[in-house]
Amino acid sequence: MAKVDSDLTFVQTDESQALCGVYLIGDVHEIISVEVLEAKVDCDQGEFLEIFDGWMARGNILPSDGDHALPLEKRIVRFCEWQRARYQTALTFTSTQNVALVQFRLYMNSEIKIRFRRIYATSLKCNVVTPTTQGRYTMYSVQGRSCTFSIIQPTLLEVEEVLLSSENVNATRHDTIEILKGDSLDTAAMTLVQRYQAPYKSDGLKKFVLGQSHAAVRMTSFGFHDNTIKFKYTKMSDAELNEELCT
Repeated sequence: MAKVDSDLTFVQTDESQALCGVYLIGDVHEIISVEVLEAKVDCDQGEFLEIFDGWMARGNILPSDGDHALPLEKRIVRFCEWQRARYQTALTFTSTQNVALVQFRLYMNSEIKIRFRRIYATSLKCNVVTPTTQGRYTMYSVQGRSCTFSIIQPTLLEVEEVLLSSENVNATRHDTIEILKGDSLDTAAMTLVQRYQAPYKSDGLKKFVLGQSHAAVRMTSFGFHDNTIKFKYTKMSDAELNEELCT
């Protein structure tokens, strides 16, 4: 994983032909820029290089399909397709949230060089993966979207405030906030711990012990209301995690 702006070079020095990946992450108010500076990639022999808008792992993706504004095929840029279509090697990619993935398979003596930069995003981002083990965050609703704040660690989540305003005309769809946990990156495969449905206003602090590898706060907004959730997150200690696993 890379968190600091840098030029990254990978040279394949053996015959493993392994699938490799570099997971890129910025701060919660940043998006990711990736530039392919050099690429010795033999596309005709099965080598490949691609950049993904989000993360992939163990067959699932983050942000999940239900949380992202683009369909899956629009989130992947393949270097070989780009090169053939434009007769050049230059490729620059910008993510729509604070994570991106560069993955590749190279054979002996092939190499790639990429430039990773973080860009401050002035507009509201819908999906965030926190790069820190603890902190506070406030999520706001995005009209017509489901958005997720992801914490990739066993987490003690303290919800300080929830405000889900009243719905207007459509009684079959309600703005919601969900607290999720699981070992999948995909929110659809995670376990629902708590669900708040509009209209709702919290009346005090509530704590959630989310003792799996992924904790998430997911907000879905159908209407025009300004929904909010404020929370604090802290990485669980080994002792706390062991106690949770034994209960």
